[in-house]
Amino acid sequence: MKLMNYRYLIYNLIKKDYILKYRNTILGFIWSILEPLSTTIILYIIFSIFAKFQLNHYFLFLFNGLILWQFFSTTLIQGSTILLDNSPIIKKLYFPYFILYLSPLTINFIQYIISVLILLILSFFLIHLTINLYIISVFIVTVMFFIIFLTGLIMIISILNIKYRDISYLTSIILKFWFYLTPILYPADIVPSKYKQLLYLNPIFPFINILQNIFYFQDTTNNIKLLSAAVFYSITLFAIGIFIYIKNYRLFPEEV
Repeated sequence: MKLMNYRYLIYNLIKKDYILKYRNTILGFIWSILEPLSTTIILYIIFSIFAKFQLNHYFLFLFNGLILWQFFSTTLIQGSTILLDNSPIIKKLYFPYFILYLSPLTINFIQYIISVLILLILSFFLIHLTINLYIISVFIVTVMFFIIFLTGLIMIISILNIKYRDISYLTSIILKFWFYLTPILYPADIVPSKYKQLLYLNPIFPFINILQNIFYFQDTTNNIKLLSAAVFYSITLFAIGIFIYIKNYRLFPEEV
């Protein structure tokens, strides 16, 4: 059946998750903006002031990478348990279970876009960033494939988590190491030349590096290879996710 037939279910799932996330808070949705800002400020103080890490407008560089990482890590953690969290619905109703993934993706995507708008405003005043058609086009394409990549990864992890409940805990641990292996605190240029190709083994690297290039370095010449890697990881992870989903979705009501 068409996805639009489930629009009310999708709306209610997103509404439920949003309310659960921010219930009993005064600032509500504003926390989604304050979190990356406060993290950026703390890391800026540590690496720029105390560690003497020299990079012009380092705050913008940090914020650029952190907001995408927050979108990635938050969605991945929430998505890893999305099937188990909605087990009562899965056991009682039949519907395309993949629409459950739309809730964390939608909520965190909106938060990411708001953070990007803040980044653009800061970049306009601090580094005189000029938004042109190239930047807009590369941004849209990059984020589109990033969502495809993230959806595939969520499908894989959430289904594995049904069978092996340790997966969600393992995901949180892996993300801690993954963060420091990704050029977010430091530019990719400081990695020795002989090791630079190893960065491409990190699936999230091309996405973050593209956005650093267009928003921070204002580089419009070195994104083809990065975009090719991003497309490869997106299609590969999404295809694997779809394959695992098709193989297992009929068993969800019994296993959750």
